[in-house]
Amino acid sequence: MLLTAAVAGVYHFQSSPGSVDWSGVVAAVAFGSGALLETALLTIGPERSWYQGRALAESVKTLAWRYAMRAAPFSDVSSLSGAEELLSQRFRDLVSSFQPLQLVPVQGDAHEITEWMRSARSSALSKRRRTYLEHRIDDQRAWYASKALRNHRASNAWSIGMVGVQSVGVVVAALRAATVIDVDLLGVIAAVTVAAVAWLEIRQHTTLAQTYSVAAHELSSIRPLLEKEAVENNWATLVNDAETAISREHTSWRAARG
Repeated sequence: MLLTAAVAGVYHFQSSPGSVDWSGVVAAVAFGSGALLETALLTIGPERSWYQGRALAESVKTLAWRYAMRAAPFSDVSSLSGAEELLSQRFRDLVSSFQPLQLVPVQGDAHEITEWMRSARSSALSKRRRTYLEHRIDDQRAWYASKALRNHRASNAWSIGMVGVQSVGVVVAALRAATVIDVDLLGVIAAVTVAAVAWLEIRQHTTLAQTYSVAAHELSSIRPLLEKEAVENNWATLVNDAETAISREHTSWRAARG
């Protein structure tokens, strides 16, 4: 909206001398729309709700994997009923900590502890290891690696684009100084640059590329240890380390964005 207002300020659109300058109308509408959008973002907070909801979902996921793989805090619970009671309590605590969220209940069956989770927990360590490596470690490592690469490319593309826009600004400013052109495009170019900077601040491509890379490397380094481990106590510790590495990224992400 601010960019639209800047473009509208460059030209004058009048049907006849002394009539309404429609560029001013467009600029006023753009400024007003921008103010309304900003007010909606501050009051409704859709981005904050999205990040809180995503953080809650990821927290539930890591608890489910800890339970199914017999990792902390479920590694010291011997009975299945005790582990399920502890997991249900942890779920309730999580939901309570995200009270501002308006959670919509699912229709139909809504079993928090599924038969697959129970079956995985009761299976032998060798089977749990294969399941965890394939469906958790490899899946998450590939996701983090792809996101890191995508954000790295996006950061480079936006940075190059900003340099290009500012270079155009230098040329336009020089032409304006030499009176070669009399159209005031400098305000538009400045608005484009500011918009690009604001977009980069919102998307945080560089920061996300770094954090996703760290998470992918951590999972890659812990995978060989998980692949060879054959003792329950050590296995529980390694799973705990892997889930902590995954949760660390979401915790900092929630703190920064939520």
